[in-house]
Amino acid sequence: MNCKPTFSFSIDMKLSDKGVVVGKYDAVNSSLTAITQSNKIIIHSPYTRYNMFNSQKAWSEIKKDIGMLSVNYTITAIATGKLSSESDKEYLAIGTENNILIYQVDDNLEVFFKDVSESIRCMIIGTIDNSHPPLLFCGSNTTVKGYNVKGDEILWIVTSGVVNSITLFDFNRDNDKEIILGCNDKIRIYKQDRFIRELNENAPVKQIAPLGLQLLAFILKNGTVGVYEEHLRLWRIKSKSTATCLACYDLLGSGTDQIILGWESGKIDIRDSRSGDVLMKLISPSKVVGLMVTNYRGTEKDDLICVTEQGEVQGYTSSNINLAPLTAAEGSQIQELLAVKQKLMLELTQYENNLRVNETLANVGSSEDSIAAMNAIKSISNDFAVIPANTRLQIAISTDGTKQSSVEIGISTNNSTIIKAVIIFADGVFPNGNETLIVHPPMNRINSGMSMANSRLNGVSSIVVPLQIPKDDPVDLHIKAFVGTAEGNQYHVFELNRQLPRFSMFSLPERISGSPKSLADITQLSKDHITNAPDSYVKFKVSERVNRFCMFINQNFLLPADIEPSSTESDSFDFLKVSLIHLRDRTPLVITFYNDSNILIQTENIELAGNLVQALAQFMNIANLESAASFPSVVTKFRELFDKLQGLQESSNVLRTDMALKINLAKILVFRAEDSKITNMDKLSNYYNELILTNDELMTSFKIRSENYNEVQRLLTEINQTLYHAQRLRVGSAAAKMMSSYKEALEQKNIEKLIQIMEISG
Repeated sequence: MNCKPTFSFSIDMKLSDKGVVVGKYDAVNSSLTAITQSNKIIIHSPYTRYNMFNSQKAWSEIKKDIGMLSVNYTITAIATGKLSSESDKEYLAIGTENNILIYQVDDNLEVFFKDVSESIRCMIIGTIDNSHPPLLFCGSNTTVKGYNVKGDEILWIVTSGVVNSITLFDFNRDNDKEIILGCNDKIRIYKQDRFIRELNENAPVKQIAPLGLQLLAFILKNGTVGVYEEHLRLWRIKSKSTATCLACYDLLGSGTDQIILGWESGKIDIRDSRSGDVLMKLISPSKVVGLMVTNYRGTEKDDLICVTEQGEVQGYTSSNINLAPLTAAEGSQIQELLAVKQKLMLELTQYENNLRVNETLANVGSSEDSIAAMNAIKSISNDFAVIPANTRLQIAISTDGTKQSSVEIGISTNNSTIIKAVIIFADGVFPNGNETLIVHPPMNRINSGMSMANSRLNGVSSIVVPLQIPKDDPVDLHIKAFVGTAEGNQYHVFELNRQLPRFSMFSLPERISGSPKSLADITQLSKDHITNAPDSYVKFKVSERVNRFCMFINQNFLLPADIEPSSTESDSFDFLKVSLIHLRDRTPLVITFYNDSNILIQTENIELAGNLVQALAQFMNIANLESAASFPSVVTKFRELFDKLQGLQESSNVLRTDMALKINLAKILVFRAEDSKITNMDKLSNYYNELILTNDELMTSFKIRSENYNEVQRLLTEINQTLYHAQRLRVGSAAAKMMSSYKEALEQKNIEKLIQIMEISG
C-alpha cells in the first residue's frame, strides 16, 4: 500500500543535510528554512511576505515565496524557536565555525552576534521548565552552551566527545525536561548542568528526537535506528543504508504516532514506535534531508513535510481511516507466515530423517558394535541430526591476568557431541564496527574423535574464544552454537545469552580457586603481588558497609571467586584491598575499602577512576558525592596543554592582524593599478607584481592560520576532556559546583586555580 502526498513543490536548489527546519517567524504561519549546498539559507514562506530588500543581510528573492539569506561564514547548523518569552515570534539561529547569529526574520532584526571558540555542530531552542526562560542550546566538539535572548551564556556543560545532536525531553518523568546529548558513542542525559545518566551505543549518534511524551528515538551513523523508553531499549535495527532524519507522526490514522524515518537511498519507513515493525514504505525522488511535522497549509491539523536533497518538498497528512491493519496484513504478516512455513518444512524434514535413523538403530538391536551401527545409519542417509536428549551447552567466562590479555569465553558440551561453529553477537566489541564473530574449531579437534570406533562416546568438544573488550561498559553476548555428531551433516542450534560485567577487562594478579574468599585472603593477595601501588588516586566516603562494597566488586568485575566477608570480618577489619591488573595495558588498579567507609581508588588513568566513581554511585544510589583527588601526570599534561593553548591564541591574534593589513594593502594595490592605467602605464606592471606577491603572502598566512585554528581546536578538545574526566570524580551537585568553578577559572585563565579545583573538592 502506498500513500500519495497531499501537496508537493520544488525549491529548485540542492539542499544540505546540515539543517532543515520550520519556523513561525510571524507567530502564525510556518516557513520552511534550509541550508543549501552553496552555503546559503533559503526560506520558503507561502503565506507571509517579508520585507527583505531593506535587510542588512544579503537577501535575494528567487520566487515570490522564496528568499535567500547569505552569510559570510561556513554554516554548520540552524534552529528555530521562541527565544523571547515576551513574543510569540520564532527566531532563526545560525551556527557557523566561529560564531552564532540570532536573526528575527519577521522584523528584519539581528538579535545578537557572538563569537565562539569551537565550531557549532547542532542547535536547538527550547525551555527546560516553566521557571526558566527559553535558551539557545549549542553543541560543539566537547561542550554545550546555553544562551538567552541577550546573548548571555547561562549554561555550560563539558562532555568527553563531539556533540552531534541535542534535544529536550522529560527522560525521568518528573515534569521537567532534561538535556539529551547525542555524542560519539553514548547518549548523555543532564538535568540542567548536572549529569544524570548515559546510554551506551556502539557508533556515533547522528540524531536523537522524542517520540511523544514517553519514547526517545535515535539514529547512529552506522545505519542503526532504535527507540528507548527511559533507560530500556525497546528495539533496534541496523541497515546497510544510513538513516538521515526522523519524525513522529500518525500517518496511518491509527490514533498512535508512528516513527517516520528518512534514508539516504530516498526510502521513507513508517514503523511502529514500540516494536519497530515496518507498517508502510514510501519512496522519495532523492536523499531525504529533513522530516518535520507542522501546520504548513494553515489547516486545523499538522502535516508531515518531507524534504529531499534535490529540493523536492512533499507533504503528507494523516489518514481519515485506520490503515495500520491493512498495511500489516499485506506486508509483515505475509512475510512472517512464509518464514514460519519454511521453518516448519525444515523441521519436518529433520524429524523424518531422525525417525528413520532411530528405526535403523533399533533394528541393529543390542549390538555393541558402534561401527556396524554407523554403517547402518549411513546406508539410510547422511542428512540426520540425532544428539542425546540431555545435551547441554556450557559457557565459562574467565580472565587470567598472569597469561592472557583478554576475556576468555569457554564453550563446551556435556557429552560426546561436537561443536561445528560458534556465532557471537555483541555491540561495540569487534573491530571495524562489526557485530558478529564466527568461530570454527580446528578440523583436527573434530576429526580426532574418529580415530577409534568408540571415541565419540568419550570425547567432549570445546572452544575457547578470546575477546578484547574496548571499553568499560556492560556487554551483552548472544551466543549461538551448532552442535551435532561427527557423522551427521545437520546440527542443532543452541542459543544462550550472557552479560559481561562493566569492568570485565580486569583480573586478579594470581589465579585462585572458585570458592568464596574472605577479606583477609584478598588483602593478602594484594600484598603478595602489588608492591608499588599507583601514586594517583581519588578518595571519598560512602555510607555503606563492606558487604555492600563486596557486592559491587562481585557484580562489576569478572573474578573467579566471590568476595564474602565472614561473620567476624564484617564488624572487625582494618581494610579490604583489592588489587587488579588492567588487561589492556597491564597497569595496576588498587581499590581499598577502609573500616570507616572511606574508599581509595589508585590508578594512573583518570578516566578509569571517574568510571569507577560513577559506577559506585549508581550501585549505591548516591545522589551527591564529594571527593579529593591527585593525578600528577594529568596535572602536568594539563598545564602543558593550557600553556600551549595560550601561546597559540596569542599567535592567532597576531595572524589575524597581519592578514587584515595584507588585505588592506591588496585593496590599495588594486586601486593604484587601476589608476595607473590612466595616469602612468609604466607603473602598472609594478603594481600587479606587488599585488601577486601580497596575494602569495596572504595564501601563506591563511594556511598558517588554518593550521593554528585546527591545533587550537585539538587543544580545546583535550582540555575539555580532561575537565570532563575530573568532573566524573564527583557526583551530583558536587560535580555541578565544581564545573561552575572551572568556568570561572577558565575565564580568568588561572591555571593554578584550575588545578586546585581538580584535585580538591569540598
